[in-house]
Amino acid sequence: MVPGGPRSRLLRDVKAASFWKDSAAAAQIKGWKDAQWTELVERLLQAAGHYGYVQRLEIEPTVAGWRLNASSMDWLLVAEPQAAAQGRHNQFFRQLYLTVAQTLKQQNHPLFEFEAQEHTAQVDPQRRQLLEQRFRYTEKDRKDWLDNPAHEAPLERLPLMFCSPTMELGVDISALNTVYLRNVPPTPANYAQRSGRAGRSGQQALVITYCAALSPHDQWFFHHATDMVHGIVKPPTLDLANRDLIESHLHAVWLASAQVQLDTSIAPLLDLEHPDKPLQPTLAAKLADPAVGARALVSGQRLMRQLSSVLSSSPWGAEFDVDATMRSAAADFSASFERWRVLVDATRKQMDMADQVVKSYTTSHAEKQNAQRRYGDAAR
Repeated sequence: MVPGGPRSRLLRDVKAASFWKDSAAAAQIKGWKDAQWTELVERLLQAAGHYGYVQRLEIEPTVAGWRLNASSMDWLLVAEPQAAAQGRHNQFFRQLYLTVAQTLKQQNHPLFEFEAQEHTAQVDPQRRQLLEQRFRYTEKDRKDWLDNPAHEAPLERLPLMFCSPTMELGVDISALNTVYLRNVPPTPANYAQRSGRAGRSGQQALVITYCAALSPHDQWFFHHATDMVHGIVKPPTLDLANRDLIESHLHAVWLASAQVQLDTSIAPLLDLEHPDKPLQPTLAAKLADPAVGARALVSGQRLMRQLSSVLSSSPWGAEFDVDATMRSAAADFSASFERWRVLVDATRKQMDMADQVVKSYTTSHAEKQNAQRRYGDAAR
């Protein structure tokens, strides 16, 4: 976002523009005040908006802005042999971008046949199973695919699959030979975990780590690589006297004692027709059952007795009240959805505002298109 006030870089560039010297208004503009220059910029933006170069939009209720229309820009490569000779350009990245640009010009290039899919815990199980079959692409996977009457076309190979660093994959990675790390992991333990993905079958493995130029962490280990590759792997530690950890575990004990089956998504748990979006009445009644609190209290006290030796030296252990934690567990459970409620309200507000713009007779076609896009983003 570029400011356009009297002290902004934009206005300074307009004032210093060389074309003013040869214009008929050269003598007149010398005495202009900041307000006149600001008005000039506003008039220029209004004219540019009339011809479709920019679009006016509201940043805040009292602040208006202008957005450059990307479709009106034409990108051209300007030759700068003198600047290149002086070493002002990074030749590696310049050549890289030129090569990529040439590749994208070839419509039949194999790059356009490339496909990548996400593989995380957020992916639907059936879709994840399909992705694993396509990624493995073994003879058994192809045969199982064709044996299914619902599949008419043969199984297509998936060349690349993205996953998180923990790799919750149902995929055999014994043939993985190479690991590329786009930055240096935080600790030697992380490095050992990620680099150890390759070479699982005893074969030689290649691990490449990119060290970012502007990252002090990466640059340190670039010059002290052995501290990462052969560094000390510290065993993980967990402070059992952490109050937040204890309360979280007691909440889990309480929820298990409630013996209710919860939906995998949040929406079915709440009454979305009510303005405050409380828990569904049936769910709230089950959680408020005194028998649930009694069972949870017994289990919670048993847990605290097991931790008595650890909590005896903590400053809060003596005053911690398990009974109070269990009594407030139902309210804490409902409060944990507060952020989701706020997001739902904000989404509905965005949809309502976009709908008003679409239905208005005074808005332009471009503004209605933007509003429809915002409505679609919110609906998703």
